[in-house]
Amino acid sequence: MLEKKNIKEWISKQNPKKTFKVMIIILLISFTGMIIFYLFNKPQNPLLNNVKPPAIFENSDKNIQEIEERKKVILKELEYFKNKKTLTRDDSIRIEYLLYKFNNVKK
Repeated sequence: MLEKKNIKEWISKQNPKKTFKVMIIILLISFTGMIIFYLFNKPQNPLLNNVKPPAIFENSDKNIQEIEERKKVILKELEYFKNKKTLTRDDSIRIEYLLYKFNNVKK
């Protein structure tokens, strides 16, 4: 077996072209191996497991009815606060929450 000095000498001084070719081949093999490994073993993101499909791909009639019902409930509650004469701090926080919820349902 070659000693460390002989290997360093062979790599650096005697055969730089062969060394370059060997290093390029090693890099190409490792990159193709990584790509093949990625294609067959795609990483699973735990954040994507809980993602629901968009409403477009679900029953759109059912979703439209649910959205309209939610809007009606929110609007009724907002109407209650509109007719109320004095508002407390909790009421204003609830109104902000309802407006935020209404904007999200509307989208």
